[in-house]
Amino acid sequence: MDYLKLEEKISGLSAEKLQSLGINKPGPSELAMVAFARGITAWTQRPIGMPAPITYIASFVMGHYNINDWTHIKRKRKTVTLDNGRRLKMVFASCPKWFKKNDGKDRYIVLVHGFNVSAPAMMHYYPIFMTEGYTAVYYQQRGHGMDGMKYKCSMGYDEGKDLEAICRYLRKKSGDDCIIGAIGESMGGGILCHCMKDIQDISDFSVLDCGYAGMDEMASYIEKFFFFWPKQQLHDLIDELSFTGTAKYSDVGGVENIAQVDPEYPAYFAHGGGDFFVPHHFTTDMGDAKRGTNSRAKLYHKATHACSHFLHPSEYEKDVRDWMRENDLL
Repeated sequence: MDYLKLEEKISGLSAEKLQSLGINKPGPSELAMVAFARGITAWTQRPIGMPAPITYIASFVMGHYNINDWTHIKRKRKTVTLDNGRRLKMVFASCPKWFKKNDGKDRYIVLVHGFNVSAPAMMHYYPIFMTEGYTAVYYQQRGHGMDGMKYKCSMGYDEGKDLEAICRYLRKKSGDDCIIGAIGESMGGGILCHCMKDIQDISDFSVLDCGYAGMDEMASYIEKFFFFWPKQQLHDLIDELSFTGTAKYSDVGGVENIAQVDPEYPAYFAHGGGDFFVPHHFTTDMGDAKRGTNSRAKLYHKATHACSHFLHPSEYEKDVRDWMRENDLL
């Protein structure tokens, strides 16, 4: 069996390129490593995501909604062409009329969903903002849903450009007086980590829940579980195969990006203390890196991945609202 030819075929890389990455011992184990690397990166580029009906149900249950509030949320779908060229379908979910504020000021919370789920899943965070008169804006990330399948998911790089363009669109639509915030979960938090320095002048605050600080660092953590393959070769191979046409995992910035954010820009970092999928040290690292007194970082006792709000709803909502009140965001 010509293992090298198989490795070239599966990876799409030349023998010379594989050799430059340290893949130079063709055989069953190395072939399995190449196949795994190609499979995992292909999946992250186009994961598709969960069916929307499932995430609608989950967002209702996890959001601990009052059924009357839930049924009076008005959803309006709109397709816009962003200034970065992406044509995007967005949903604007308006709060029930009894929560609206009559101060003439628009309030938006952009819901930035995580990997392999659908946009409506993020609605479980909406009760925090709904009662303060915010309109939720949600959309499918690249590689997710039918709309997102036109593009490859870059795990934060291109998605950060989309979020930046969405914030600009909302700012242009509603003016300088409107309040624009973003909340990201898991990969959504990683997106915010990557692009917060770019949206700080066109948004008013960010909330990062169980996000990673850099996709390269996140990949390194996952690769530790595949200790039977050479660590550096596996890491370099996965990074090379993660290329989407614009970026690799290593291009998705981490803590160094948070350190560049203005000290006056408010950011809230949340993470479950029992999260072993995305380790909570990412959030503590980001909290430590964020300059200024307008930011908070908190671990929620024994909460697993993306379950801090679900398992500690009252505490979580009070924490975020108190922080928003301190920063005049209500």
